[in-house]
Amino acid sequence: DIRIDFTSYYHGDNLPFDGPGGILAHAFFPKTHRQGDIHFDYDESWTLGNHMGTDLLQVAAHEFGHVLGLQHSRKPKTIMYEYYSFF
Repeated sequence: DIRIDFTSYYHGDNLPFDGPGGILAHAFFPKTHRQGDIHFDYDESWTLGNHMGTDLLQVAAHEFGHVLGLQHSRKPKTIMYEYYSFF
């Protein structure tokens, strides 16, 4: 199962969010204690398909990659790159 939640600051997993900017979301890899959990920072300015905020679909695709077991890529402009950049 994959569980998706929008939450703020401390939310029970020892990986607190920091408000707008900074940490956008996190997900848990397979075979971990919270496998399948994806948490999005509620305080972000989420958008769909534009650069005026943080693109929810782009970040969600990245986090789904983690839930499926994918690590970060070192290649910029890829969905699994460690740092968010709208493309």
